[in-house]
Amino acid sequence: MGVTKIVHEQGQGLFYFRIGLFRHIVVSMNAKSAEAILTDSKNINKAAEYDFIKPWLGNGLLTGFVNNSNMMYLHFFHFFRNGQHWRKHRKLLTPTFHFKILNKFIPIMNEQLCRLITFVEDKISDSDRTVIEDIRPIVTNCTVDIICQTAMGIESKAQNSWNEWMKNGKDQNRQTTENEYTKAVRSLFDIILYRILSPWLHPDFIFRFCSIGRLFQQNIETMHQFTNNVIMKRKQILLKDHESNPDETTDQWIKRIGDNGRIDFLDLLLINHIMDDTDFDLVSIREEVDTFMFGGHDTTSTSLQFAMLLLGINRDKQQLVHEELDQIFGDDIERNITYDDTKRMSYLEMCIKETLRLYPPAAFFARSITNQFKSNNCTIPVGTTFIVLTYAVHRDPTIYHKAEHFIPERFGPDSNMSHNPFAFIPFSAGPRNCIGQRFAMLKLKIFLSTILRRYEIRSITQQENIELDFAVISKSNTPIEMEFIRRFSKISN
Repeated sequence: MGVTKIVHEQGQGLFYFRIGLFRHIVVSMNAKSAEAILTDSKNINKAAEYDFIKPWLGNGLLTGFVNNSNMMYLHFFHFFRNGQHWRKHRKLLTPTFHFKILNKFIPIMNEQLCRLITFVEDKISDSDRTVIEDIRPIVTNCTVDIICQTAMGIESKAQNSWNEWMKNGKDQNRQTTENEYTKAVRSLFDIILYRILSPWLHPDFIFRFCSIGRLFQQNIETMHQFTNNVIMKRKQILLKDHESNPDETTDQWIKRIGDNGRIDFLDLLLINHIMDDTDFDLVSIREEVDTFMFGGHDTTSTSLQFAMLLLGINRDKQQLVHEELDQIFGDDIERNITYDDTKRMSYLEMCIKETLRLYPPAAFFARSITNQFKSNNCTIPVGTTFIVLTYAVHRDPTIYHKAEHFIPERFGPDSNMSHNPFAFIPFSAGPRNCIGQRFAMLKLKIFLSTILRRYEIRSITQQENIELDFAVISKSNTPIEMEFIRRFSKISN
């Protein structure tokens, strides 16, 4: 990242470039300039690049329109309605990520991680160690299974399909609708990435007539049809349940379902819809469920891959994680992880934060400037696209000593690092920060602790050999080869 180094050395924190005659772009590379835009209450509309995923996510929290005081009067009522829609949904959805709700998701995570452990154990067999040539697909399939079940209450069986393919060279689950849905999601991510990197495909009238545009539309139809079917089936079940308990309040209903078993994100939205359909109609529910799927899929998967890479290389840090987990679990590798357990994983949390600093899941955040504002004493005019390059902000040498090094202690209680909150923004910040960050951190802790309480991991792939992809989500284009070594006697499942 040569430009990053130059901008940091000059101490400006901003640089400007233009695409064509009319596309003006300003890029933020330090905490001060990032703070200016992320705390601005007027310039909170996402940039045009987010329109590429709007056919899937609609007006969900990620892509929804918020405000634009410079729009023509002709469009006032349309944009006012959409802005109110976003603000109302943000307010209603935020409580769904309260720790009491997240606690209900933990059994799902434990169950799906048990399947991942079974796969690793099958590879180890009777020896004490094994090498997995690429951890990316096994991590991704596990996170897909977790997000499908926590978002919609469905079993995608991505891990089962992968394991069957690895064993027999065929996918016995390929005909299931769940499997078709997850395939469509992955295909869509690939198409969006390709389109971002292909400026000639940016205009809709060109893209929709290309073969890749038609495939994009097919994927959208597959995903929307699947989500709509799941929503309608689940709504009928909840309506029958409500008939038996017509006097319950929304909170009482949610509590009863949660106390009797698992509750997923879709249930929470549908209960609010049934109790008051002015807040969430069925289209809005689909948009928010799809947004949850988008936000919780590749982002946590790539963060987990990088965390395993870094801990597999920095084995002195991994040893400290082992010691912490041994204090929590002893040599009991079978007990399911609880929410209280995760609160004791302070050093693991430092390692996760340092991973998110070095490899932030969102490569950038982009805003469309609708109201002139100032950043680093520079006036940013209306019509500019303002991009916060997270990767660069997280490597600001004025804040992070040895910024390229993996030093989890930066985030410890005794750290003397600058505490500017905008120097660490893996989940964005300000009014459009990620409301699912607690869910993400919980999933990262449970996944990594499940692996590390059982195994020592050694990364065969080295950090300098990783080819990074920054188009949408920071990810590795390089296979990550990892050795797993049992820490205790043979694990039973």
